[in-house]
Amino acid sequence: MLEIKEFMPFFQTLLGGFLTFLGVYFVQSKSDKRESNKLYRETVQQAFEALNRVETLYIDEAIVFYKAIRDSNIDKIKESEFGDQASECSDKVIALLELYFPFMEEFIDEFCEIEAELINYHNEVIDSFNEVDLESYNNESERLSDVMAEKISQMKYLLSDMMHQKTKF
Repeated sequence: MLEIKEFMPFFQTLLGGFLTFLGVYFVQSKSDKRESNKLYRETVQQAFEALNRVETLYIDEAIVFYKAIRDSNIDKIKESEFGDQASECSDKVIALLELYFPFMEEFIDEFCEIEAELINYHNEVIDSFNEVDLESYNNESERLSDVMAEKISQMKYLLSDMMHQKTKF
């Protein structure tokens, strides 16, 4: 009995150390999960903001084209920087999505196709500026804008759904 009493402080210290280790591990894992969820939410938020920015810039570019065709002033198009800004922002969105959300590859490819079609159409309008009539431009621009908006909306919905599943937010 005397021998057990001698080892009792050792076992108490060992048990205390083990419980402390478990507590620290549990708290750290919770903290790591919270930090991971926070980073995930911030990344999704960046993607949302960038997608909104791309959509806004392409709409602004379409408005510039509309006004230029209406006023027969191609210089307005040449002075506009919305197309370049939209393209640059789009590149950032694509890089962000490919890096953090590889499961969206199909959506990204479709988005790139729509963007290429939009850019090609605007280049075609610039090349044949004098023959373009306002109504046909307006119809095609509206169609492309609707397709772009639909794809961006799908991407946002998918991101929102994934964030909800991962973070329960």
